[in-house]
Amino acid sequence: MPEKQDREPIGSWNVETLRHYLEKQQEADRRFYDQRLSDIQKQFQESITTTKQQMTDALAASDKAVEKADAAQKAVNTTQNEFRGTLTDQAQTFMPKESADQRLQVLERWKAEISGSSKQSDSSRNSTTTLAILVLTFVMALGAIGLNVFRNPIVQAPIVAPK
Repeated sequence: MPEKQDREPIGSWNVETLRHYLEKQQEADRRFYDQRLSDIQKQFQESITTTKQQMTDALAASDKAVEKADAAQKAVNTTQNEFRGTLTDQAQTFMPKESADQRLQVLERWKAEISGSSKQSDSSRNSTTTLAILVLTFVMALGAIGLNVFRNPIVQAPIVAPK
């Protein structure tokens, strides 16, 4: 009996109704997957649009940051150039090393001469040392003034009497 039941159609199903049912299922599946594909394409397009907008915003922010950095670097360069100019001006007013070395040698010789004269009394030696220091200070001050005058002479126009 079980074999007989397997051969008999169940309910009103036959080949034609089964084909019609499967076609309806296939059409429903096709509509479902078409809708799903359409939704995925729409999400993809929205994602691309959002990404393009974000890239545009990021590039604009990057350009603005570059402009600010350029402006800041120009300000730093200006300050550095002013500082370099100040150093150059200052270096031009310094005494050359050779002149300073010569003056120091003279001072050291005078110091050696002064300290070498131990035959003098302490009070005499102190007054001589003080006098020597005063003279050296005066000479050095005159020398510094002279160097500045010769390096930066004051040019004055001659005074011409009216005719």
